[in-house]
Amino acid sequence: TGKYPTISKDIYYKVENTERSADGSYGRSDWNYGKGGYECEESGWEAAVRDDDIKRLNHIFPAEKISTNVVTDVLLRTLEYRIAKAVTNENWHAYGHELPLPFNDVSVKILKTFQLLIQKMFWLSGNRPNAIIISEIALQNIFQSDEIIKKYAPTKPEKLTDLDIAAMKSFFAAYIGVKDVFIGTPIMKVEVDGKLVNRPIWPIGTAYLLHISDGGQEIEDD
Repeated sequence: TGKYPTISKDIYYKVENTERSADGSYGRSDWNYGKGGYECEESGWEAAVRDDDIKRLNHIFPAEKISTNVVTDVLLRTLEYRIAKAVTNENWHAYGHELPLPFNDVSVKILKTFQLLIQKMFWLSGNRPNAIIISEIALQNIFQSDEIIKKYAPTKPEKLTDLDIAAMKSFFAAYIGVKDVFIGTPIMKVEVDGKLVNRPIWPIGTAYLLHISDGGQEIEDD
């Protein structure tokens, strides 16, 4: 556990009378800082590797490597799920904004829609988004929209279908004016009517705009 100082954004964006008074003094800002806290929890996962399995299976595939892969997958997928759950919770509006888009409608106004949301986020928080989280399917559908085709490949729309995800991310980041595009691709197993089925960790039809801190100043204990 630990604590850290916090500063309210309410101390910014003020317009004051900055003229010098008759006695030569100036107005003065007075602000206080609060305290935030955090609690660390240890996470882990294990997979059994039996000697009999190693002897029986190693000529086909390495049992130890398979167990390592399973453990790594569980840890990373669970972390992704926890991040998605934190971003998509009901308090998300305090940090960014979600944007359900009609991705199946090829005539949707992509840039205008994002510009309106960027302005909304700015007026509510004072910050402009510098990143977006979007599903791979949603991004691919955006590149099939009339607007994007006219912008990047008006004569040869088939060129857009040949773009890989990295190229789409680069184009899209520049188009809507953010630094980073994060792709939410992982799936997870969930139980539905007694059967395990695949479900996306990130909602397919929603984009999430956010402002990521650059890290700020390092704070050391006295």
